[in-house]
Amino acid sequence: AEMFLDGNLDVIIGAGHPEFNDDGQRREAVFEKYGPSEELWGKIRAGFFSEQWTFAESRESIQAIAERTPDRFEASGAPHVPLRLLALAPTANSFQCHRKAGSPLLTSSPTLAQTALAALNILAFNPQKGNDSLTPNTGGFFLLVEGGAVDAANDANDLVRCVEEMADFNQAVAAVCDWVEKYSSWEKTLVIVTADHDNGAIYGPEAGADGIPKTAPIYQGKGILPVAKYYSDDHTKQLVPIYARGIGAERLVHEFTDGIDEKMGTFWNYDGRFIDNTAVFKVMTGQKQ
Repeated sequence: AEMFLDGNLDVIIGAGHPEFNDDGQRREAVFEKYGPSEELWGKIRAGFFSEQWTFAESRESIQAIAERTPDRFEASGAPHVPLRLLALAPTANSFQCHRKAGSPLLTSSPTLAQTALAALNILAFNPQKGNDSLTPNTGGFFLLVEGGAVDAANDANDLVRCVEEMADFNQAVAAVCDWVEKYSSWEKTLVIVTADHDNGAIYGPEAGADGIPKTAPIYQGKGILPVAKYYSDDHTKQLVPIYARGIGAERLVHEFTDGIDEKMGTFWNYDGRFIDNTAVFKVMTGQKQ
């Protein structure tokens, strides 16, 4: 409730809907670890936050906002987006990952790309303090888009769900980059793609006598699962990829490289350079090394 009343957030989108299970089926409200509390849910349902926040709970409503790009306006000249948005997909723990094994993708859940575009379209405008009007956002914004369910997939060593989640994430990255090119520019926008940690230690199937894998996963072609093996069922401390494009991206390499891990470079076919994860925050906020 504090985030709604006293925080400075403009968009919150995720799963965690109390009234739906992991297969998108309606149920009596259940209040779990990652969703709203019973008290907060009661306030949301009662419209306690409705003066400032729009509540959405369907794929269609999120998709509608994703299609309201910054060049679209009402007849009055107002932006065709909510002032602020809280959206919960009609699933319990994730958009797709926790559904029953072997079942098709839930058509009731939004894609990560749809949620990212909806958020971007709202953040392209600034809510004005004290009223319900919006003006073009010239001061910039920060948006975190997390493909978080891949963590659950790798906890379970479920390569199929891992690939599903990463495909959805990759499509979201592509959608964000396309939005930047249409409605902003790389001269004033920075997009960073990374992970907060590795999970599962996914490598090729063969390991040496010391238990250390010999190769990266073996690519089998489009539409075919790679030949791969999990060497852990938990988080690991190995390096994770980072990609960046836009203003300030070059600083990650030129100012913040900490060293070279030749072995990791051989596994993942790059030069092995690595940075400390705190460099990401410093580059985002324009700090010096």
